[in-house]
Amino acid sequence: MDGAQAGDPAKAGAAIIAAVESAEPPAFLLLGADALAAYRYVAQQRANEIAKWEQLTTGTNLDA
Repeated sequence: MDGAQAGDPAKAGAAIIAAVESAEPPAFLLLGADALAAYRYVAQQRANEIAKWEQLTTGTNLDA
């Protein structure tokens, strides 16, 4: 797929270097619009599931 992939390896390398050399490097770095879109979708599904079960989740504390 050399030359046919969506991502540019040189730009990805430069982005990694920029992230690592920044004053506050990210603990988690996504590279590419496709990776970002996929992660946002998964994160939203997880957030929806958490919200769905929030009452049950928070109801497990000891009664005061």
